[in-house]
Amino acid sequence: MPKSHPNLLPIFHLWYIIDYFEGKLGLEDQSPYWKMAADFGRRNLRMHIDWAEHCATEPRSAK
Repeated sequence: MPKSHPNLLPIFHLWYIIDYFEGKLGLEDQSPYWKMAADFGRRNLRMHIDWAEHCATEPRSAK
């Protein structure tokens, strides 16, 4: 797993939250799908953070 970022909730926290609410609502069969959606969102955000950090350093390295 890529390094964590301070603004990203660790993935196991997301799994706990999903499991908690799925149990409360009695929709445990949907939990894997919510976990896939959460994983996609987290990976997408991580990619955007990596890209932004790269763009922030690119002009400095070009000088």
